[in-house]
This record gives sequence, structure tokens and C-alpha cells, in this order.
Amino acid sequence: FPAARDDAMAVYQGLVSHVNASNKVVVVGESAGGNLALGLVQSAKAAGLLLPAAVALLSPWIDLTHSGDSHVTLAGKDPTLSFEHFLVPAALAYAGGMPLKSPNISPLFADAPLNFLPTVISTGTRGLLLSDSV
Repeated sequence: FPAARDDAMAVYQGLVSHVNASNKVVVVGESAGGNLALGLVQSAKAAGLLLPAAVALLSPWIDLTHSGDSHVTLAGKDPTLSFEHFLVPAALAYAGGMPLKSPNISPLFADAPLNFLPTVISTGTRGLLLSDSV
């Protein structure tokens, strides 16, 4: 952290300047990419850039503190993720010593404006990241 967000921001800035309008850009992220998508929106807002037209989050991983119950209650039911063997070590590695509750690490804890962008959030009923989506 924050290399991925910095890279995403550079791409977003280039894309917005190329299409000459952010209202033609939709930011989409799946799993950890959902975290990156929300982080990108945070960074763009902080930088005073025009925001994208919309955001789509597909089973986003936006709470690296694992405060949602699905990380535990759906353990063993998610066909692709393991709480103990993947989510916990990956969260610690990504944070690099920063607090997991930091909005920069877990966008769930960021202040969201009442007029947030049009957003679509999708997830499965047996996914460990279900709590991150509801």
C-alpha cells in the first residue's frame, strides 16, 4: 500500500483526460478490486477531480478488519476463499502495518457522502465477502 491505488489513480487521470469527461467512465472492481475501486473514488475526490459516472462492485472486499459475520459464518461454503488461509494473511500483507480499520485500507470505514455515485453492488449468498456487500 499505496502502490496499487496510486497506479489506479494514474490510469484514471489519464483516462478522464483522454475521454475529456469523467461522466463517460465507470469504475468496476471485483473482490480486492472493489476495495481498489472505492479507494480510487476516495483519492479522486480528495484530489478534486471529477468523479466517475458510476461504480460497480462485485463481491467487494472493503472491510479488511473482518467485522462482518459472513467471514466466519460462511467459512467452508465459499468455493474460492478461505478466511484463515487467505483473507487474514492477505489483509495484513496489504496493510503493511497500517491499521486495518483505516479508511485507506478498509473503505467501508470512509465517510460516504449522502450524494454518493450511482453504485451497483453484487455478491453471492455463500461468499465470504457477503457482509462487505450489505
